[in-house]
Amino acid sequence: MKTDLPVLLRNATFLDGSGASGRSGELFVEKGKIAQPPASLSSSVRVWDLQGCHVSPGWVDLHVHVFSGYGVFSVSPSEVGSFTGVTTLVDAGSAGALSYPVFAKLIRENTQERIVSYVNIASPGLQHGNNQVRGFVGDHCHSSFHSEELALGLLAHYADSIAGWKIRLTLALADGDEAKERRAFEALLKVKKDSGRPVMIHHAKSSIPIDELLDALDEGDVYTHCFHGYGNAPFEDGTGRPRASTLEARRRGVLFDVGHGMGAFFWDVAEKACKEYGFWPDTISSDIHRYNLFGPVCNLGNVLSKFLHLGMPLEKVIAAATGNTAPALRHVHVAPSLAEGAPATLTVFQIEEGEFAFYDVVGEKRMGSRRIVPMAVLQNGNLTTCYGLHMRHADGDALSRAWQGIA
Repeated sequence: MKTDLPVLLRNATFLDGSGASGRSGELFVEKGKIAQPPASLSSSVRVWDLQGCHVSPGWVDLHVHVFSGYGVFSVSPSEVGSFTGVTTLVDAGSAGALSYPVFAKLIRENTQERIVSYVNIASPGLQHGNNQVRGFVGDHCHSSFHSEELALGLLAHYADSIAGWKIRLTLALADGDEAKERRAFEALLKVKKDSGRPVMIHHAKSSIPIDELLDALDEGDVYTHCFHGYGNAPFEDGTGRPRASTLEARRRGVLFDVGHGMGAFFWDVAEKACKEYGFWPDTISSDIHRYNLFGPVCNLGNVLSKFLHLGMPLEKVIAAATGNTAPALRHVHVAPSLAEGAPATLTVFQIEEGEFAFYDVVGEKRMGSRRIVPMAVLQNGNLTTCYGLHMRHADGDALSRAWQGIA
């Protein structure tokens, strides 16, 4: 629903995305921006009573695959965007230098969500998930896939949508050839240096030593899949203690991202890192794609809820999907905020209580008592209701009845 009229949101708890505690009060939106409320409300101001809800900056999913129609991996932005509470989708390497113009034309220009990208260092982009897929073509099977000239050439036309560069460092994607994988890594570092833009690293079952990898990363770079369970990881085998190189990388401003996916979130790894050693993720992303859309990922809210279950405070969980993403996305000017003058890009959500099953990538289950459920997003003057509201029944449900007067 398009809403060009001024809007006053009241009776919600507001989380500004910084990690600070929530505040009660009101939030005024006018001309697409957060503004100072007027001394008195005119008849043109719509008042939304959001009793029982939280409001935050629009959620950012820092790792998704939404190049639908290309390869076997991606899903449509409409399946994982506004309807699930996400206002900014960061495509993590689905497109490479050769396929990015098509991605920009067919996907980015035809969605209500904002879409920005880490461009795959492999110029064809991501066509297959793993070497078990029929017709498999690995990211690094040919050295010609890694062209600095092609990658850097994109910035002349798409600088406002390219956050940085993505690589999947998995030995099987280089035909099991360590030399090929290393050449790909070196190509990434060269493009990173020459462009000045950060990188996102997928690093699992790789021949590149973790200490060497982390030492090559700088402020704003992202190590995704940080809670994978395949060894050669940010945490010591056995104890789960963060490595010295991990702690040093974080000190330099490297971001450790969840990137849940179909193979990269293990309860036992996350529980040790977070609960025993206090190493919580900087950013929480889904790595949502065709093979985990119906579990164990489902949507970003479900992944956020897993960290709420682990004991991460709600304000920190929301920061990990809003304000904490800003250093990685500085080149595309994504800086989620509730400050006056900021774009009115908002996610409204509730905390539901009950009994909820949360699964990791190997089927291990944890039962939680709370989950984060999106109700609506406001973006570019459009109010979109989310799956959380659609799940409710209007008869006898005060919140649903109230929203009928809003939506």
